[in-house]
Amino acid sequence: MLASERGLGGGLRNTYLAETPGGRLKLRAGRPCPDLDRLLGESGAESWACVSAKSTLSQRITADAGRARQELIEQYVRGIGYTCYGTRDAGEGADPMLLILGITEDAAVRLGVMLEQPEVLVGRKGRCPELRPCRKSLAAARKAR
Repeated sequence: MLASERGLGGGLRNTYLAETPGGRLKLRAGRPCPDLDRLLGESGAESWACVSAKSTLSQRITADAGRARQELIEQYVRGIGYTCYGTRDAGEGADPMLLILGITEDAAVRLGVMLEQPEVLVGRKGRCPELRPCRKSLAAARKAR
């Protein structure tokens, strides 16, 4: 399960809660997560990303549509060989998200652009997570068409 925590007033605080086989992980930009490093080591992965399945730059979608979209994204991500963990019941107001192990930063930003996300949270083993904007990449992709 992966859920984003929202701050007062509904603003995203960029904190993500992931339920993994090793237990609950709390991921936040700029904060190390030794438990995620252990999970990466066990899986043989060096990098990871968190991607939203619900909100996009162009629209907010319903919870049901978000869950259906997450299932499609999860199938796609697993189909190209990544291990991922997603939300099943994140609670009221939490966006469904995916924690994707093994995905590079560039691939995560491209996926975020494809999903029209404003940003993705990315990280590498032993380093603090960082937010990467997708808007500039989306604008560049549209311009190239």
